[in-house]
Amino acid sequence: MNNILGANSISRLAVAVSGGADSIALLYLIAEWAKARKVDITIFTVNHNLRPESKLEINYVEKLAGRFKFKFVPLSWNSGDKITAIQERARKARYDLMSENCKKLGISLLLTAHHFDDMLETYLIRKSKKSSLLAHFPNITYFWNNVWIVRPLFNIEKKELIEYLYKNNITWFEDQSNQADKYERNRIRKKLATLAKAEKANLLANYNLSSEKAKLLNQSLIQSLAEVVSIYEYGFAKINIVKFNGLGDEIKIHIINYVLTVISGKTLIPRYRNVINIISLLSSKRFVTSTLNHCKLIVKNEEIIIYKEKVFVENSCDGKQAYQYIQPGPLTKHDYRFQPPYYVYYWDNRFEIVLNKPGYIISNLKMEEYITLIPQLNLENLAKDSDNNHKSILFTLPVIKNLEKVVAIPHISYYDGGVLSGAIKVIFKPNFISRFTHFF
Repeated sequence: MNNILGANSISRLAVAVSGGADSIALLYLIAEWAKARKVDITIFTVNHNLRPESKLEINYVEKLAGRFKFKFVPLSWNSGDKITAIQERARKARYDLMSENCKKLGISLLLTAHHFDDMLETYLIRKSKKSSLLAHFPNITYFWNNVWIVRPLFNIEKKELIEYLYKNNITWFEDQSNQADKYERNRIRKKLATLAKAEKANLLANYNLSSEKAKLLNQSLIQSLAEVVSIYEYGFAKINIVKFNGLGDEIKIHIINYVLTVISGKTLIPRYRNVINIISLLSSKRFVTSTLNHCKLIVKNEEIIIYKEKVFVENSCDGKQAYQYIQPGPLTKHDYRFQPPYYVYYWDNRFEIVLNKPGYIISNLKMEEYITLIPQLNLENLAKDSDNNHKSILFTLPVIKNLEKVVAIPHISYYDGGVLSGAIKVIFKPNFISRFTHFF
């Protein structure tokens, strides 16, 4: 934990605990670690409502949380009538629930119990699907829904965790669904258990070699992103074409995927063939204005300007009253202090808006509103930064309205009558899962 956190200082964190051996071991281990550091712990347990014994497991975890004087938050998900891709859907739902509750409670860090065996299984699954080399890098730390996910057991084998539990006379539950052959991970787990010693040694050697190569590639990707990509607070990006064309193809693919995911606010990356086509057109200097992944791509002054198309802006807005201070610090550098009560809105999967006054509507600008407001709008900075694509980008930004009119466009410092001046904070904070820049 200390190596992963580095210089980051935390006062609270959450732990995902299912009742199985891995997460129960993590719970006990993190309790020892947190006690000396006076870290406040919250335990999340998710009932997927797929197994009748889940209630017993949740009750057991709740008792353990009480014993350690940890906060306990039970969560529930129902799959409905749909049974296809149940494991994948359950996993997404689990992380969505936990991350949303982390944000409600002002928690920036969530621990999960993935261990070395899990990493090895994931490596084999991705290798069988011919995933890119970067996908072979152990995903020890990343972000989900802007919550930092950390796997502190990443280099510990399952057998070591079991030995720890036996040695300390700690009880856990076995999930019988882990034996079902209908799940790919279970089949791989069983196959690994039957490998001869020499086969296992060869597999570990390949895994370590692949991980090292992926680590180097990841470092190159991070450096390339810093040198080639600029992302602006207005929610658009620029890619330097000359520098981009000098990169390797795999790095180019990940950069395009990264930028389009961030700017669109979508969690799905574009189709491989479409990305390859963009790369080919850029290298041959035949690129023309195009659209991809809900984004507009324009070439100007040796740069690609990428912004979200206004037709795809979603005006659904997830708003919550915040009831805790969010202390700024290394882990929460994009958060800010407001005297409660204040209201946090998440708009279009891209922008976080903090208001200390309730009762406003968050939307994007309509043409008739723009025509009325033109004389009062100062678009000089936006025009300069976007190479005069300011009008198109303006229509993709959040604006604050009451029932009658637009009262604020924070990005261009427009405040009608000064009513909300100083009462609002907006930050470009894409709600996506980053496999590109958040690695240990």
